[in-house]
Amino acid sequence: MVQNGDDSTNKTSLSNPVNHLDKDDIELNLNISGMTCSNCALKINTRLKSLPGIQRVDVVLPTESAKVSFNKNQVNLDEILKSVKDIGYKATLSRLEISTDPTTQNSMITQAISSLKMIQGIYSVTFIDEKKLFKINFNSGEISENKVMKEFYKLGIEGKKTQGILEQERENYQDDIRHKKRLFLVSAFILLPIFTIGQINLFTNVFMDYMQPIRYVLFGLTTISQIVVGSFFYRGAYSSLKNKSTNMDVLIALGSGTAYLYSVYSTFIGHGEIFFGESVMIFTFIALGKWLESIAKGRTSTALTKLMELKATSARVLRDGIEVDVDIDEIDLNDILVVKPGEKIPIDGIVKEGISRVDESMITGESISVKKRPEDIVIGGTVNQNGLLKIKVDKIGNDTVLSRIIQMVRGAQTEKPPMQLLADKISNIFVPTVIVIGLITFSYWFWGQSYTFEDSLLRFVSVIVISCPCALGLAIPTAVMVGTGLGAKSGILIKGGESLETVHKVNHIVFDKTGTLTMGKPHVMKNLPFNQATMKDVLYFAGSIEQGSEHPLGKAIIEKALDKEIKLSSVEDFQNIPGFGIMGKIGSDKIILGNLKFAEKEDITLQMAKDEIDQLQSQGNTVVFVAKNGALIGILAIMDTLKPNSKAVIAELHQQNIRTYMLTGDHEKTAKAIAQSIGIKEFFAEVLPSQKLAKIEEIQSRPNAVVAMVGDGINDAPALTKADVGIAIGSGTDIAMESADIVLIKGELQNIIAAFTLSKKTYNKMKQNLFWAGIYNLIGIPFAAGIFFGILGFFVPPGVASLFMALSSVSVVTSALLLKRLDLNKIKENINSQNEKSKVINDEISHGTRSGNEINSETLLKDGEENIMASKLVCEKCGHEESLPKHCGRDMIPHEGKLVCWMNLDPKFGGMNCGTVEYPQHCDVQMIAK
Repeated sequence: MVQNGDDSTNKTSLSNPVNHLDKDDIELNLNISGMTCSNCALKINTRLKSLPGIQRVDVVLPTESAKVSFNKNQVNLDEILKSVKDIGYKATLSRLEISTDPTTQNSMITQAISSLKMIQGIYSVTFIDEKKLFKINFNSGEISENKVMKEFYKLGIEGKKTQGILEQERENYQDDIRHKKRLFLVSAFILLPIFTIGQINLFTNVFMDYMQPIRYVLFGLTTISQIVVGSFFYRGAYSSLKNKSTNMDVLIALGSGTAYLYSVYSTFIGHGEIFFGESVMIFTFIALGKWLESIAKGRTSTALTKLMELKATSARVLRDGIEVDVDIDEIDLNDILVVKPGEKIPIDGIVKEGISRVDESMITGESISVKKRPEDIVIGGTVNQNGLLKIKVDKIGNDTVLSRIIQMVRGAQTEKPPMQLLADKISNIFVPTVIVIGLITFSYWFWGQSYTFEDSLLRFVSVIVISCPCALGLAIPTAVMVGTGLGAKSGILIKGGESLETVHKVNHIVFDKTGTLTMGKPHVMKNLPFNQATMKDVLYFAGSIEQGSEHPLGKAIIEKALDKEIKLSSVEDFQNIPGFGIMGKIGSDKIILGNLKFAEKEDITLQMAKDEIDQLQSQGNTVVFVAKNGALIGILAIMDTLKPNSKAVIAELHQQNIRTYMLTGDHEKTAKAIAQSIGIKEFFAEVLPSQKLAKIEEIQSRPNAVVAMVGDGINDAPALTKADVGIAIGSGTDIAMESADIVLIKGELQNIIAAFTLSKKTYNKMKQNLFWAGIYNLIGIPFAAGIFFGILGFFVPPGVASLFMALSSVSVVTSALLLKRLDLNKIKENINSQNEKSKVINDEISHGTRSGNEINSETLLKDGEENIMASKLVCEKCGHEESLPKHCGRDMIPHEGKLVCWMNLDPKFGGMNCGTVEYPQHCDVQMIAK
């Protein structure tokens, strides 16, 4: 196998993530209910971390969830759940509900319950006989929903899933919205008569003779509000104070409760003012804000929900030659699926029969459908458009691309960015600070300015209820949720907030060449024999020794040999020398194949081919030699087509003042030609796979360098991990997901620009939300305290203050939702338009109307022995010349002994068969292209 520094083996794949947990460590996913603000999340986080064996805790307020890593030998699930319950919240596992056939025997049900409980990750199983329903509580961090269903089907009981994780999340979300809506409506219903009476009393004397009875009526209505609506806040406040912490509930309960208690005192004992209306108004506006906030928070996670909805629920499987509809969880590896036109592809697999176009936009964000032929990979959740496909299943459950994407997006939304730590610190001291400010405000106006007790008390209540720790807690997580969801919709997976914070600082970006800047499918462009050998001899020996090779260069050589119908032989004494090449015996002949350094190492002279090698390298070819018994018999020029948009992407990065580099194992001349053709000025040539990490460290050692590394997962994992930002770029089924911070499902380079733009916009939104949440409190609290009373001449009433408090959280979530206006497809289209301009210039160069030394990546073909830049046909006998035939508006191109339409070569058309003709004949011989 050719070892040319770009070894393409040992991929870190999407289906084989790295497991960072020891066998005794468990990752636990919990649903948390009862949280009202960031202090609640902090309280749960702190409590869980105090338990022995807890290694990591991430509590996410917007999704009301938590991820906990713990050692099962030191703490168990019951202790974790109890610790959350003890501080006033409820933690639950994922739940699966399965309805069964009413005729199922009780003995089978009893046996099923016992068997399911024995499975690791399943913690409780109950059966409701009236509904014939199994309820299974499981930890989705240990066992997937798909795996639970598979284990259930193994028990031989007929059943159908009626509720899974997606349905559970929807139910919880809808229940939360309904609960918040009821609180608001009840509170508003009570407030209406209180407010009406207050307004009548303010502007008329109708109730002048009935003030005391009216006070009793208001007391009764407000007491109902305090019990029905206020209990929601009082319970939260009690739980918080019991655990020696404070949260938003404490502020609301303190504000409304203070107004209520003083009004009760005035009604039954004293003769002061009453503030029943203010007390109820606080609850009403806060409940309204919570209702709107729940609706808005639900919208921040729509991208994740839509991804989950892409999962198929059933599939058509061939069983003994008969098509059978089965539940998706009953599918096994190697099953053959039948997918008709217009149907969703149920699960990942390989096409075995049929040709069709598949819409992958829901996974990759690309609107152009992709042509699929036998042996092509298809992704579950995509849509088959116009042909019947038979697909062999090669991934199931959590190993599928869609499942891995969902897991990554969930992980990104639970990981706290460094900026969140600042918000958490502020939230931790926020409530006590506000209470202190409230007491100072009361003291100042009552004792310092001799205002009445009632007026001073209102200033205290206004300060308490205008302050909003919720806005601080939601500012960053909501932005992260919307940003990561928007990226997932376009095939850009960002692993978390820390990556978002780092990307905007990147000023150096390193590209691995093979598979990243290039298509990763090299072709033999030139075959030059020496020392009486023929072209067939060179391909015979080179192809034979490369048999079984997984390296792209080796595959290109074998493909070329097979195209020429050369029968290859077996190899003995095979040796692979990493970074140099391969050697072995074919019959009695010792064959050596490799790069130029290998020739020098083996004392094989290449002097006779020096001029040809220099010329080929200067054109961007990778040159390998073939030697037989110590003598050179030929050189092969191999070129990997550059990806479309590569030059436009590099230009855009330079516009953003980001220095670009290229890493390659190619010879320096080859590397220089490729780098220059796309505008990269700095490159590292002849780099072995093991040296990539050192190159990243070298760049990082430069002053103020923040380095991003872009690779396709081929031997790039260490460098991706070492870089400040690792970006894995691939086809969607073979990505270094564990090593990278950002994963691009689709391999187009313009996705890098889209990813950078998305990351920067999301980071800016995080800062913007945090700023507005902070500035709201910095301005609102002084207003409520009456600092501007001397200028404005009025105070902020408690009711208005509570409205501001409610709207502050809603405004932060709404601000995060504005990120959805970012059109990533438009960014990609802008890059495409720049590339089209570049194509025009390249065409002018190729037709001699413009000078330049650029490599025209769009016109490189497999067979280098044909003149791919030909502009005419010539008869070798008589010299007759004629123009090349045209197709789709351009000259046709010589390719593998035929003339083909240029559109065959453009990846955006999926390699469609658009026009192929034979060379015309003249003087009874085939004409040649020149």
